[in-house]
Amino acid sequence: MAPVASARIFDGATPIPGWPADARGIAPGDGVFETMRVHRGTVAWWDAHWQRLSRGAQRLHLVLPALEQARAEAAARAATAPKRIVP
Repeated sequence: MAPVASARIFDGATPIPGWPADARGIAPGDGVFETMRVHRGTVAWWDAHWQRLSRGAQRLHLVLPALEQARAEAAARAATAPKRIVP
């Protein structure tokens, strides 16, 4: 059985355990995400992924964590994730 992915959710720079039922990401379905390839513990093409994610968030008026925080979080999860899935 393949490992189950879990998501990291942020409200701006603050990690949160989940969204309230009336949150913008739940009710109307607003949100952005990127699927990222991890190779040898490193997110491939990080800058391109971050630029796309940032553009999508700007269009929807969503606040992202700071670039440094997001990069550190992605790197930490990539380094410890199973070979096929980075939650």
